[in-house]
Amino acid sequence: MTLRTTDNPQLLAYRVDRPDNLFAAMRRLRGYHYDDALEAPAARGDAAHTLFWPGCTLSAYSQELTLAVDDYLRQRGLASAMSVKCCSNILRYAADGETRLAFARLLALELRRCGVRRIIAACPNCYNSFRELIGTGDFSGLEVQALSTVLLEQGERIRAQDIGGTGQGTAGIEAMTPTVCVHDSCPDRPWGVFAESVRGLFEDAELREMQHHHSRALCCGIGKLLFIRKPAQSRELRQLRQAEFAATGAKLLVTSCVSCTNAFQNLPNARHYLELLFGIRIDWSAAVAAGEQAMLEIQASLEATPEHTPDAGSSLDAAPEPAPAPAPDAGSSLSADSMSNNGSSPELQPTPNEARA
Repeated sequence: MTLRTTDNPQLLAYRVDRPDNLFAAMRRLRGYHYDDALEAPAARGDAAHTLFWPGCTLSAYSQELTLAVDDYLRQRGLASAMSVKCCSNILRYAADGETRLAFARLLALELRRCGVRRIIAACPNCYNSFRELIGTGDFSGLEVQALSTVLLEQGERIRAQDIGGTGQGTAGIEAMTPTVCVHDSCPDRPWGVFAESVRGLFEDAELREMQHHHSRALCCGIGKLLFIRKPAQSRELRQLRQAEFAATGAKLLVTSCVSCTNAFQNLPNARHYLELLFGIRIDWSAAVAAGEQAMLEIQASLEATPEHTPDAGSSLDAAPEPAPAPAPDAGSSLSADSMSNNGSSPELQPTPNEARA
């Protein structure tokens, strides 16, 4: 696919099939390095039967938190390796169906080559994307599980003392019941796995629900890259969601999606549940600064080379000598239609008018 000067440079930055994508650039600028099982055999040992899959945003926003979760899973024998590759979901909105098709099929080949049988996904978008792709022959036999479900089954809980420092005060916190509201992410609507397990992690908090929750939850405003594609709608959705949170009277807003948490950083008490559970705060100002710098570098690169066609080797963050993506054929279980914005993926948000209904 030829990149043209008429293409939105911000959308092009999210082309994860290119080595100079936003998330790779952020990790580079912040000095983040991960032993990726899909790139380095030494990182996976003999086989990477179960991979921890943190997702693009978590791995770019907080190496400390990403590695803490990875260590937790490895120490308990729950995962043998990790990968910070993209699940392909964002290409629905940053590119087109054909591009996501090629990327997803290459990803399937990489997973099979490495002997991956199970993925523990930290990101609701990744979980939804893999669940969708598992329904195709290319990803058959792969199992995906939500990280929050794994943590809940391991007996982990977020207690009142873990919520200290969120504006509710730490003095006498054991004598009070924290009030918590969970924002449900759009891609979890069909499954509800993050919605249920994240709520289950709170042991001694009073959970309050927004008007729209679980399968009816409103978008934070970032879904589908709306903040780039439709900024006015993005702002309105964010305002609607924050108004619903304010109406609950809860003191703490908790998310299962790092992008959602980022969308609510204008609120004093918005946290990702992993921040609470592992006691590690994401440095949002540093992450945003790295994102802005990465975007400037990518835009400058695009301006210098207005006509650029990514080669086949640029897929999967330019893994060493990757196999070329097979061309779609009539017998392929993945089709361009199924990979397009109008495919089987659920709509990420109602329109503002629908939201008021």
